[in-house]
Amino acid sequence: MGKNVSAIQGSILMMNTMFGVGVLYLPLIYYSLGWVQGLVLFAMIAAVTTLTMYLLGVAAIESEDPHPTYYSVCVRSFRFMGPLADFTTLLCCFFCCMAYLTFITNTVHCEIKQAVPKAAITVAAAFLVFLLAVQKDLSSLRIASFVSVSSIVYLACFVAYVFLVNRGNVTVVKFNKGYSTGLSGLLFALGCQQNMVAVYSQLKDNSRSGVLKVAIGAVLMGGLLYMAIGLFGYFGFGEAATTNILKVLTDDSSSVRKMLLERGAANEYAIRACDWLFIVTLSCSFAFQSHPARTALTNILKQFVGVKKEVLASNRYRYIATSAYVALICVIACFEFDCDTIVSYIGATCNNAICYIMPALAFIGLVKRSTILRPIAYAVVLLGVAGMIYMVAMNIMK
Repeated sequence: MGKNVSAIQGSILMMNTMFGVGVLYLPLIYYSLGWVQGLVLFAMIAAVTTLTMYLLGVAAIESEDPHPTYYSVCVRSFRFMGPLADFTTLLCCFFCCMAYLTFITNTVHCEIKQAVPKAAITVAAAFLVFLLAVQKDLSSLRIASFVSVSSIVYLACFVAYVFLVNRGNVTVVKFNKGYSTGLSGLLFALGCQQNMVAVYSQLKDNSRSGVLKVAIGAVLMGGLLYMAIGLFGYFGFGEAATTNILKVLTDDSSSVRKMLLERGAANEYAIRACDWLFIVTLSCSFAFQSHPARTALTNILKQFVGVKKEVLASNRYRYIATSAYVALICVIACFEFDCDTIVSYIGATCNNAICYIMPALAFIGLVKRSTILRPIAYAVVLLGVAGMIYMVAMNIMK
């Protein structure tokens, strides 16, 4: 694996891991929390995301493994964390990819006016995302990552346009009490740490300063886009921001869609561009989630099944494992699960564990010397566990 990724390229790769279905729920997050409280909590979680990315990168450095993985870093910090990290990563990435494929299917089905059965669209989409997911490493997806970022920039610009033309017709609140939806949505949207070790392994400058540049760059660039989409979306949609962005823009009964169409036929094409460009983003996000999932599956097969290392390193295995992974997601996605529920529970549990709790624990286990970051890492673990319990309880009670 070559070390050919610059800090800015690493930030963009991490930012693409961040992008996904969670982007579509950003206006709903601000609706659930209120725009002032949502902005404060967004800034806090973004800061913790930067911190845990850095903690995980430092833990990878301290592991002294020439080719570290998320698993190897976890198992060298606390032995029990290795298998736990693999199973949690596989579960989280699997359900994220299932949500992505479901969204792609629903969006295409809407765009072609329901002319083709959803199952056929799901199978076709699964084949296309497989072509990205089967790539050997993240550096192979650099071009796709730039296309994905461009798609998100377009979405942010269109949401800002909706705000400009509709801001006088909506009502927003500063504070609200939808903490289970808002917090789990923020964790799901900002989480990307599962690929931090993979990106670190390919950095030209894999020192602590290089890791910090990647973490800050990813959260700063992604965070600014997220804030634009979330705030402008809420201010532009108002009380219509009770679901995801694409549903607000494409549902014929949506007041926002009716308003846009009344302003000219060009808005119909702009909305359709949002749909197709976000399909591109989700296709790239599927690939970025598939890589840590395949790595986790490889570790599980090696540790618990005893498959030989040379078999797991072969191209044949990569194609078979990716095919099986995508095929299983495709079959389950045909049953049309509720993506809102998936996002809510995955954000509260698996995503919380992988992206916040485990990176802090890895740092605690590998960096033994006294540092100001150790008590902060302990605090992240405690807050992550408490938040998980609270969000799961609130989701069950809803």
